[in-house]
Amino acid sequence: MLKRCAITLVLALFAIGTCAFAQENQNQPSGQDNQGQPHERKGGGWGPRDPAQMVQRLTQDLNLTADQQAKILTTLQDQQKQMQTLRDDNTLSQDDKHAKMMDLRKTTMTQIRSVLTDDQQKKFDEMQQKREQEMGQHRKNSEGNEQPKSDEQPKSDPK
Repeated sequence: MLKRCAITLVLALFAIGTCAFAQENQNQPSGQDNQGQPHERKGGGWGPRDPAQMVQRLTQDLNLTADQQAKILTTLQDQQKQMQTLRDDNTLSQDDKHAKMMDLRKTTMTQIRSVLTDDQQKKFDEMQQKREQEMGQHRKNSEGNEQPKSDEQPKSDPK
């Protein structure tokens, strides 16, 4: 159970990196705090978007070698720089930024996956699938479509 929670956290961290622009504070479009440092998500347990911490979590979950850690860290740092460039680009619409960020995320996931062994890839794919499901649920909830708890049935509207 704890391992599943850890996997969920890792996947959520990846999601934050790609979806952060949509949730950024209007007064701080670059995703930085008043001191120019990248800020962390408070609420929801999403944590920081620090590539080193993401690699550390992946190392725990996938038992990465030192070589794999170095390659993945470089990939995630590159992604972070490109994401920040996109966030700072005022010539793109929000939809264009979102599309480019999603493409960048897919490219990054492909690069990470290429560094992994077959067994690690399977586990990584499971982690990604679970993250996608949770992000879909998060999006529904954040759009105001409050979901019933797992043991509750949706209430019908009597007419």
